[in-house]
Amino acid sequence: MGNQVGTMEIQLEGERPGGRVKHFQAGSDIRGRIVAELTSQTAMHFQGNLILHFFGEERSIIQDSTSGATAVGWRRLCETRVSLWPEGMGRQRRANRQLYFVVPFQVETSRALPSSFREHQSGLGSEYQSRNGCSITYHLRVLQDGKILSQRTVLGRGCPKPQEIIPARISPQLHHVSGFLGLKSGSLRIAARIPDVHIGRGKALQLFIACTNRSGVNIQSVQIKLKEVVSWRATLHVPSENRAKEKKVKITRLHMNNIDLPGIQKQSRNSMPSLDIVDELYQLLQQEENREIVLVPKICRESYKRGKVLTISHYLSITFVCAGQNAKIKIPVTIADEMQPGHWNPPHTPPTAIATVAPSRNRPTAAVSAPPTAVATAIHAGQQGTSSLNILQATAVSSDPRASAPPALATALSAESIDSEVPLAQVVLMPNDTDSFRAPLVTAPLTAMRLGGDVVVLENYSSDADSQVGDSDAEESSTDVSWEGLRRELHRSLEDYTLLVQKASDPQWIPFLASLTPQQYATVILLTDIEPDQIKVAELLARHIKTHNHNTVFTCEHVIAGFESVARWARTNTLERTLPYCDPQDVVRNGDSIRNLLTDFELRVTRDILRDLHISDDVVNEQNNVEC
Repeated sequence: MGNQVGTMEIQLEGERPGGRVKHFQAGSDIRGRIVAELTSQTAMHFQGNLILHFFGEERSIIQDSTSGATAVGWRRLCETRVSLWPEGMGRQRRANRQLYFVVPFQVETSRALPSSFREHQSGLGSEYQSRNGCSITYHLRVLQDGKILSQRTVLGRGCPKPQEIIPARISPQLHHVSGFLGLKSGSLRIAARIPDVHIGRGKALQLFIACTNRSGVNIQSVQIKLKEVVSWRATLHVPSENRAKEKKVKITRLHMNNIDLPGIQKQSRNSMPSLDIVDELYQLLQQEENREIVLVPKICRESYKRGKVLTISHYLSITFVCAGQNAKIKIPVTIADEMQPGHWNPPHTPPTAIATVAPSRNRPTAAVSAPPTAVATAIHAGQQGTSSLNILQATAVSSDPRASAPPALATALSAESIDSEVPLAQVVLMPNDTDSFRAPLVTAPLTAMRLGGDVVVLENYSSDADSQVGDSDAEESSTDVSWEGLRRELHRSLEDYTLLVQKASDPQWIPFLASLTPQQYATVILLTDIEPDQIKVAELLARHIKTHNHNTVFTCEHVIAGFESVARWARTNTLERTLPYCDPQDVVRNGDSIRNLLTDFELRVTRDILRDLHISDDVVNEQNNVEC
């Protein structure tokens, strides 16, 4: 191991000894400092040769219960590197003197980053559990020539739920009901809607349910469950049984025995024509008495549909129990934190004054010890390597002139001052007979951060798998303005909608996006991982084609392609948002082709916009109305 020649640790702003670890919110800055105690000889080797490395990753691990073979799936979420050149590291000092270096840093993060997360397979032996699970983690490292001098885990928290409201409607689903001795007794139609698919943790979810019972069987109970599904895989291809795992968690349950929903009691199966049933269901969904409240517990994880090796999804399951038979519908929801003013630091704001604690073995006993989450790493002689690093471009931003002045020396801080919520004066705690240097603030800007990456799969897991995948140099995102280039970027991106918004304002991409064919338009929507964002992408591209087109227009064929590409619950939303951008002349010629794809219920929901565009809803294509 060699002789120990110093220590180095990473400390984060806001953490206190023995206190609660604070999360960084996606889109805000990670602030802290690197504190090192080195001999003068060691410091000479570090001059201009240290790298601050921040990265996030999603990871899965699956072990086959029969063969014991283990596979690991890995994908980089983000990565940024910035060069550190602490002031004074090159100065000569006597070999028996200890040098203290304090390097404050600030890492700007993207709003697209998900929350930290960890899951293991349950119900199995402990050894098997450890080889079956998934995680999202973030790490800070100090590197020299590719070798890790100090590292720590950083906890992340995703952005609060979007402010934009996106409703969801579940078209009526037909369920045949059997009566005595299994004889067919009639049918049950169930529809539902929620005002917004984005739900905050700890908040109330409004659910509207409608039912028409055209059978001779009474409904005994209605069960409403909120479920969480964590899925992970370790394969580049279609998941096989031994390469994919899923864990379902029933978060909350509402059981209604005293049912008071209009239309739920048994009736004659021929008591109402089909179109009247559709209108009845639509009207029932608008009525306040059909509303149920479901509380979303705070223990829910954040929904994460963008993952390539793991996903976290949530849905409402509504079950009508009648004579031992179940009629069930599902509504997908997206769960995230609510925005709470003052709960997190605003993004990219100047750092506050903070106290820095040197990790000295000879530090006075009155000095405050470092937070337990910051791991002090002993640096040993002979640890300097020769391998090179591929450093991303990043600019070092000088701190405020007052902050770059020599730090004040202090012998101790009282316990009361450490526990105070008031920002502390910027001081460095170290012996008076040592040399100390505080470098200017080093900033890793958001522009230097790589986001997203390809999936890496290790077929045979080994103990050094972390190093095999964690330090992989992922290929840079393609900047080629082409169809294949766009597909590659969408496949690797963390936030598809934001990526497309940026490209829609890029002069190089504007004409390309304006010339998308209906098939390409549909493919871009399908490549958008988050279902609510599919609606926004469809509208964004429709508006872009209408605004910037030269040789093409946004046609009914585009509308149909987008309508058929989104999730079933989002069809009417997509139609209402994209149809107004359609070329009026094409609507006159081909509007009926849109109408003929709609079910009776979808025609009822979109009646107003169809009439505004002079698309009659009088004729219904019965072939497309099996549900209703």
